[in-house]
Parts: sequence; C-alpha cells; structure tokens
Amino acid sequence: MICKKYKNHFSSDMNRKHQISRSSKHSQKLKAELKKHGEALHRKINIIIHSKQVEIDDMGNKHQAALDKQENAINSTIHEMKQVIRDLKGLSTLFPNTCPGWKNSENFPLNSTFHPVKISREQILNQFGSLTASSIETEEQGYTMAPPPNS
Repeated sequence: MICKKYKNHFSSDMNRKHQISRSSKHSQKLKAELKKHGEALHRKINIIIHSKQVEIDDMGNKHQAALDKQENAINSTIHEMKQVIRDLKGLSTLFPNTCPGWKNSENFPLNSTFHPVKISREQILNQFGSLTASSIETEEQGYTMAPPPNS
C-alpha cells in the first residue's frame, strides 16, 4: 500500500512535470509565432512608409514642375513686355511730337492740361483681380496642392 501511494505520487509528479514541459513548449511556440507576426507587421509598415515617401516625392516633383512652368510663363511675359517697351521707345524717337509724354521737346506747345480721375484703391484692386492661396492646379498633371494652413 505504501508502494502504491508513492507510485501514485510519483506518477502524479511526472504528469505535472510533463504538463509543465508541454506548457513551456507551447509558450515558446506562441512567442515564436508572435515574433514572426511582429516581423511581418514591421515589413508591411516599412513598405507602407516607403510607398508614402515615394508619393510625397512625386507630389513635390509635380508641385515643382507646376511652379517651374509658371515661372517660365512669367519670365516669357516679362521678356515680351520689355520688348514692347523697347519698341515704343524706338517709335518715340521716330515720332517725337506724336506722344509728348515720351520725350520733352521745347518746340512742343504746352497748352494741354491733365485732369486726373480719382481712382480708389478698391478700383485698382479690382483691375488686378483677386489672389488666393488656395491651391496650385495644373491641367496637364491633374495635380492640386492644398493651401498652407492659416496661422
């Protein structure tokens, strides 16, 4: 009977050790699966971050292209305006009495007077149109850059 009692106790003890070993192996397996899942998530996150960085670079390039195109158009307009001014100056030397404001001539009679019309600041601003900082949009690129937040 004592032997049987020790045998049961020994058997029960072996059973617990086996359960502990199984539990430990299961814990290790869960940890390994969790680590593997974490590494997969990190890879996916890194791919998403890289993709977003590429999108940001593309947006920046499109925005820069739009700004470059606008700058070229402005420079072209300035060049054309300078050419018109040169042409007008050339005409003023050919026809000095046609436009008295272009060249002072002592022989030109000064019997005309100037009556300025009062123009309000609002009228001048209306002539220039309005300027908004809402976005830059180009038809060729189909890209709109949002305005900076108001501070």
